[in-house]
Amino acid sequence: MREVRITNRKLLSIVSILFVILGCLDDAVSQGIWSTDTTAEFIANSYNASSVLDGRIYVMPGDFASELQVFDPLTHTWSTPATTGAFMTEQHYLPASIALNGKIYVLGGSNGLFTSKSSVSRVYDPAIRLWSVLKPTGIFTPRDGLTASVVDSKIYVIGGDTSWVTPVNILEIYDPSTNAWSTPATTGTFTPRSDLTSCVVDGKIYVIGGWDHTANELSTLEVFDPSTMNWSSPVTTGIFTPRHLMTSAVVNGKIYVFGGSLSDHIAPCNILEVFDPATNKWSTPITAGIFTPRFALSSGVVSGKIYTLGGFTPHTELNSNEVFTPGTSQVQPGEAFQEIMLSPNPTTGFITVHNPPVNIVHVTVSNILGERIVEIAYPNALEFTLDLSKVSPGIYLARFSLPIDVITRMIIKE
Repeated sequence: MREVRITNRKLLSIVSILFVILGCLDDAVSQGIWSTDTTAEFIANSYNASSVLDGRIYVMPGDFASELQVFDPLTHTWSTPATTGAFMTEQHYLPASIALNGKIYVLGGSNGLFTSKSSVSRVYDPAIRLWSVLKPTGIFTPRDGLTASVVDSKIYVIGGDTSWVTPVNILEIYDPSTNAWSTPATTGTFTPRSDLTSCVVDGKIYVIGGWDHTANELSTLEVFDPSTMNWSSPVTTGIFTPRHLMTSAVVNGKIYVFGGSLSDHIAPCNILEVFDPATNKWSTPITAGIFTPRFALSSGVVSGKIYTLGGFTPHTELNSNEVFTPGTSQVQPGEAFQEIMLSPNPTTGFITVHNPPVNIVHVTVSNILGERIVEIAYPNALEFTLDLSKVSPGIYLARFSLPIDVITRMIIKE
């Protein structure tokens, strides 16, 4: 057999080329990934609202749930804090909720028959676990199926319906610093609708989808600019599926819209579509894993992951906690970076991986020819060991594959 000698210079060249090839492969297979997180002690819940505060997701009471529920993604646990004050559980269907200045504001809603609309503004203070009913000046129109967004520490409450068949195009603003509601004079056009969703990107409010209460689900996208008090309707490319009772979230400047109903509260879907405000384009990402078809759900973003919570399928309340992690092509490079440590390195056999990200889905160790010599799926440990005791001395590449990135480290085997 002919002996092949590789000089150090050639070795470094091969390693460099391999890094480039691996990077190209990662981009080619990049996709969003669905996973399931803890549902123990999460009460089945729909027609609810969620807000994120200090890395925790606060799920407001909805259908079949009468208490605030809190999910901590760091510990993967649900809790039901003992609170004081009154939440007004008789009117908690389809409210809007928003986190601001360390508190959570819950706005509007209706009773279980969707007939009695609420004009009550409630606020929850997690620091003292206290619910309070605000007594602001100005007028907040009683409604449910509304949406709310924050820009410059003010809460913009948009749309909804004031009766079962009366969607509105009302925009009202709550300013916590003055405890006052106001109704601004605006230009442009906003389509009356309820059961819609909204997100903020670069200081503008993107309002998406909804229902006009004439059996028409909407694909409407309209944008409100608080700096000019103007509504606009951008020309978009791609497809957004008309629907209502969906949820949405922003990661890396893109708007992700999940689920919803395709027809009058009876047709749940598992559609995920993404809007890029930089290009005004809708797209449907390639995803792995399962997202349960449902509507009347809520969501929250923690550490670049989107948690979709609760929801409804015909005749069934859900306690789903399904997590979407956008693919690498939809997040900034390096977002998944973490200081993984390998020791000892160089190694004579076994090497320990310290401080790995908790969401590693696959680990491979390859030689400079790309041949895999070690593979581990879902290590899910604070540290774990790679066995190189039976391989020849040389340089190896360890690839830690995450849902949103790939981290590569070099290993020297002596």
